[in-house]
Amino acid sequence: MSELEVQVKLRRLENNQILDRRLAIAALVIAIVVGGLTFWNVRSQNAQTRKAEARQGWSEFMLRADDEQLWRAKKNLRSFLEQVKRLPDALRERNTDAFLLRTTTKCVSLYVYATTVPITGTTDDCPPKGAKPEDKEKYYSDLDMSRRVIKELHEKLMLLDKDGEITEPVLRRFANDSAVEFLANVWLPVEKGLNHVVEKDPDARDKDAQALSDWYAQRVRKLKEVLPGPDTLPQTSYY
Repeated sequence: MSELEVQVKLRRLENNQILDRRLAIAALVIAIVVGGLTFWNVRSQNAQTRKAEARQGWSEFMLRADDEQLWRAKKNLRSFLEQVKRLPDALRERNTDAFLLRTTTKCVSLYVYATTVPITGTTDDCPPKGAKPEDKEKYYSDLDMSRRVIKELHEKLMLLDKDGEITEPVLRRFANDSAVEFLANVWLPVEKGLNHVVEKDPDARDKDAQALSDWYAQRVRKLKEVLPGPDTLPQTSYY
C-alpha cells in the first residue's frame, strides 16, 4: 500500500471520528432539549393541576359560606341605616350619606372604641332610641363586626376572582345587582364612618372601600355582557 493510500485512509478515519463526535453531540443536545421540554410540560401540567385544585377548593369553600352569619350582618347594617334615616336631624339633612357617616363615626367612637366622652343630652342621637348604654355598646359592637364580615368576604372574593381561583357560577352567587346596591348604599357609608374612628389615614381607607364597591359594580356589568340573563346559581338571601 502506497503512502498516499495510507494518508487517504487516515484522513477518512479522522473524518469519520469527527462525524461520530458531531452526531454524539447532536444526540446529546436533542436529549437535553427533549428532556427540558418534557420537564417543562410536566411542571406546567402540575401547575395547572394545582391551580385547578385551588380553584375548585375555593369555589367549594365559598359555596359553603355561612348564609346565616352573612344574613345577620346584612340585617344589622340595614337596620342601623333605617334607624339613622328616621332621626329628627336626618329629616332636615339634604345629604343623607354625609349624615350617616357622621352618625356612624360619633356612635361607634362613643360605644365601641371609647374615643369620645358622652355628653349629657347627646347620647339619644345614637340609635336604637331609648336603649340603655350597655345595650348600645353591644349593638354597636355587633354593627362593627357585621361591617367587618361583609368587608372581608367581598375583599376575599375579589382577590380570588382576580387570581382566577374561583368559578364564574360561584362569583355570580355574590356578584349581582343586589350586592352592588347593598355595598354602595348600606355597607360603604358605615365602612367610611368606621374609618374615621380607627384609621390613621381615613381618606385613603375611604378610597379603598370605594374601590371595592366600584369593582363589584364593574364586575357585574362584565358578567352581564358575557352571559346575560338569570344567574347560574340563586342569589344569596343576605343581600
